[in-house]
Amino acid sequence: MQIALRRYLPLAAVVVAALAVRLLYFAGIRDFPLFYAATGDTVEYARQAQAILAGELLGRDVYFHSSPAYPYFIAAFKAVTRGGFADFRAVALLQLLVSVATAALVFLLGKRLAGTAAGVVAGLIYALSPAAVFYDGELLMDFLLPAVLAGVALLASTTRWSLGRAAAAGALISLGALARPSYLLLLLPAGLAIWFLAQGTSRLARGKYVAALVAAAALVVAPCAVRNYVVGRDVVLISSNGGVNLFIGNNPQANGTFKAPGPWPAHLEASSTAYAEEKLGRPLKPSEVSAFFTLEAATYVVTQPGDYLTKVGRRLRLVAGAYEIPNHMDFNFFRPRSGVLKILPFTWGIIFPWALAGAVLAVPRRKFRPTLALAVVYLGSLATLFFVTGRYRFPAFPLLAVFAAAAAVGLVEAARSRTKWKIAVGAAIVVAGYVAAYWPPPANVKISDAYSHHHLGGAYASLGDDRAAAKAYEKAVAVAPEDAFSWNNLGLAYIRLGNVPAAERALDQALKLTPDNPDTLNSYGTLLLYQDRYAEAERFIGGALARDPDNVPALVNYGIVLLARRDLDGALRTLERAAALNPGYANAYFNMALVYEARGDLAAAAAAYRRGLQFAPGNAEARRRLAAITGRGP
Repeated sequence: MQIALRRYLPLAAVVVAALAVRLLYFAGIRDFPLFYAATGDTVEYARQAQAILAGELLGRDVYFHSSPAYPYFIAAFKAVTRGGFADFRAVALLQLLVSVATAALVFLLGKRLAGTAAGVVAGLIYALSPAAVFYDGELLMDFLLPAVLAGVALLASTTRWSLGRAAAAGALISLGALARPSYLLLLLPAGLAIWFLAQGTSRLARGKYVAALVAAAALVVAPCAVRNYVVGRDVVLISSNGGVNLFIGNNPQANGTFKAPGPWPAHLEASSTAYAEEKLGRPLKPSEVSAFFTLEAATYVVTQPGDYLTKVGRRLRLVAGAYEIPNHMDFNFFRPRSGVLKILPFTWGIIFPWALAGAVLAVPRRKFRPTLALAVVYLGSLATLFFVTGRYRFPAFPLLAVFAAAAAVGLVEAARSRTKWKIAVGAAIVVAGYVAAYWPPPANVKISDAYSHHHLGGAYASLGDDRAAAKAYEKAVAVAPEDAFSWNNLGLAYIRLGNVPAAERALDQALKLTPDNPDTLNSYGTLLLYQDRYAEAERFIGGALARDPDNVPALVNYGIVLLARRDLDGALRTLERAAALNPGYANAYFNMALVYEARGDLAAAAAAYRRGLQFAPGNAEARRRLAAITGRGP
């Protein structure tokens, strides 16, 4: 019994360390709005989850965002817990618990490849990595990706394949692809591992294993592809942003990280579609937009190969670099604000040089090759095809932890056995790796704190704290006065606070910077509506809708204009269209209720208020009006 318990002590140590660190992090950061409120991409996933809970199980459009499964995950969790959409702390906690399981997988992989000591070191590297804690707690489906890659590597690190093992690897890869479609590239190294490393099997058996790998992968993504065809009559396997992402990484203005080309505004889907349709002179399906940008990227690579190779070198430098390039949330902004993240030692910059040494020293060892191939294909795809950000490269960290642990344990053993060549080679690679990791990154990939202050303002706004939101946006524009989006949101916060002169100054600045942006035009229309200047407001709102006919906030504002003109039928049609485009947009229902009140249909008004309160339960004015109608509230 004691011997059996001792076998599990190393794994238990890793799990306890990982769990303790993540619970301490959660306890310390749980009240920071950027941690638990929906901002950035999470707003779109939360909107889709609300629509799912409202009965829109399939949605209405072909997926553009990369994680079509995440809204269903959120919706299922919220349905079980009956939680609202203002607070995602419980979701983040669940994701952090999954991160503990990832640390366990890293231990198992390290143990299989290099022994128990290396497994413990690898597991503790992941357990005590500040980036692991941060990224796994972000409100994105990316939290699954490190676990998936570690799981695939564990399955592939064998010479004894079976149909079940191959199918499990394929299913895991496709599960990762539902969060990041580029994960499908991992089918290549997994298939090669089966074909070349499976021992004691015939070609026919290996062919069956490869077929099982591919078939299982296809089965997992098939529902997404079928759903895209049903709602959009378009052939899109997972999401339609692949071509756009290729183009972002491969165009003359690309800087190696996520940088939307030209004057594209924040809404990447609408902007890229409009750009492609303007170039081709006709409406395009999502797959056609993706194909257009794929061709644009390929044309750039073929016609400017020297510039392309220069950008590949730049991206390789960013892959190796210690700097965590922000995308969505900023690790560099969070870390000083978390006592736990500040003291955790194993950053990317610390581990990468050791992982590089471990990978080089492991090349002759057959059992390391599948894990090495997975790491090379994944990180290589960022460098050669796409772009580099902190959260995009992080899923490879479990594999880096294993190689780093193998290097550390191997060099200790080499020192004991006085294997001088291995010590010399390993030390040289580690030193070179640290030079590469801590070489200053290009200035144009570093992000100022304005980025995070902007998102913090959005988090406060979603929680209804407009004073705090305004202060955050004020900090954003102080750091980056050219940030039109922060000026725009600052103006909206001032409107909600009733500070018309300050709102006008902020929105004037936003209009100067982006005079044709539909969101800015609509925001100025919102300011004019607040002052009951309906005719002037209609001009700005109409301008927004002329540029983006499906802009839901602008449609709601136009419905308000029509209501003020007593065009009740037109107002209702406009608001119903807004609700159809975004079934979780509460203001559409609240303004429908006002139309029904104006018609004298109090039952319909009460139903509309109740519908809106499902998505914005904290709206005090809606609750007050509902109580006045029914005499009892929701």
